[in-house]
Amino acid sequence: MRKVITIILVIFICSCGNLGYKASLENDDLLAFRFQGIKGNLQEFSNKHNAKLSTVWSKVQKYNPDALDSFLVSHLVWTDGRFGKAIFIQQHSDINGIDTTTWDFKNIVWLQDTILTAKPTYEINLLTKVVFQIIERDIDLLLRTSEKNLNAVRREDLK
Repeated sequence: MRKVITIILVIFICSCGNLGYKASLENDDLLAFRFQGIKGNLQEFSNKHNAKLSTVWSKVQKYNPDALDSFLVSHLVWTDGRFGKAIFIQQHSDINGIDTTTWDFKNIVWLQDTILTAKPTYEINLLTKVVFQIIERDIDLLLRTSEKNLNAVRREDLK
């Protein structure tokens, strides 16, 4: 199950941008507006790594084939040699669906130069199911830790 979710995340990373619903960072979208407090930190990290910074509403088909769950995600995505790298800040989801009150902070690396559909990946959750204020409070530490984690990943770490 974890591998399926990781594959969905990698497919999402590679195809998001214009395909996701751009989230409004204005007051009319209160969830997306939450990112305003850390936008400067994310933009600085993005500039340093030549990453694309996006905040989107994503629809991912879940366990019921007729149902779609929407969740908000802000992500930084960039290429580093053979690897694609990403930091995801997203609403928590599990087998029960999307929890709009808690958030996850993830680091993901995948192999770019492969013909495999299911690209080998590495994922680490720095935070799982926390209130957004913890991310706001610790954003600098989370970004430094992410940079360290993502730079340490080697080909043999990818599954």
